[in-house]
Amino acid sequence: MITAAQAQAEGRRQAVVSAQEKRIPLVLWPEDLTADGWESVRIPHLGDRPAIRHPFGPPMWKRADVRDFLPTYPYKWFFVDSSGMGEEGEAALTVDGFRQLLIEFQAKVREDGYELGLGIAEAGQFQVHVAAYVRSV
Repeated sequence: MITAAQAQAEGRRQAVVSAQEKRIPLVLWPEDLTADGWESVRIPHLGDRPAIRHPFGPPMWKRADVRDFLPTYPYKWFFVDSSGMGEEGEAALTVDGFRQLLIEFQAKVREDGYELGLGIAEAGQFQVHVAAYVRSV
């Protein structure tokens, strides 16, 4: 079992690795959020990084608090089941619940004039924290 402290330490380590490898957030297109398109989506592990400069210059990605766009969502990051065994009604979103929430979230982000990017901030044994990043369009 991975403790919270271990997950946070790994998040910090991944932040260094992802910066060295110039990883950037995954940008989702509307077709990625369909049931068929979702199967090929792979969110990069960026670690706990508050801002990310594109490796080829601007623009800057800034980590967003999910609650700024979805005030009823209880966490600053998306809390998602990664085991495939999660069920609706649990604290962690199921994969399909996450996909459906992203449709609403992406619409609100675009409405406010931003582009949405995603990256895993922390990973535990059965759940991940997925950070939302935004940049002006």
